[in-house]
Order: sequence, then C-alpha cells, then structure tokens
Amino acid sequence: MRLAGRLTAAQVPELLQVCEDYSLVDLNLVDLLSADMAGIDAMRRVRAGGARLIGTNGYIQIRLDSLHPDLA
Repeated sequence: MRLAGRLTAAQVPELLQVCEDYSLVDLNLVDLLSADMAGIDAMRRVRAGGARLIGTNGYIQIRLDSLHPDLA
C-alpha cells in the first residue's frame, strides 16, 4: 500500500482497517509528506504488527523511532 500526502487522525481508522484485513503489508512511504501524532502512532502499531515500512523519509523515521514521541 502506498501512503501519500499527510497521514492524520482522520485517515488512521482506514489505515488500521486495511492493515488488519491483510496478513502481509508493505507500506510505501516515499510520498508521505507528514504525519501527526495519531499517524505516527498508527504506523508504529502496524509496524509492530508485522508491516514493513518502505521509503520512510528522515523526519518521519526519526519520529517513528523516537523513545518519547510526545517530546519530539
């Protein structure tokens, strides 16, 4: 699946549903420009569930890997 533009709380339910519907998910994030905290949390959750995140830009990768996302 390819994510493009912005990932915000409004899109999170759809992302989680799609990832739940398929056993193996690759998320192509090359065209993802930004994500709010709900989007970052959702990507962390799907990654923890086995999804692969591909093409993550530096800023989003830092947010995904942050130990204290509320301080980032």
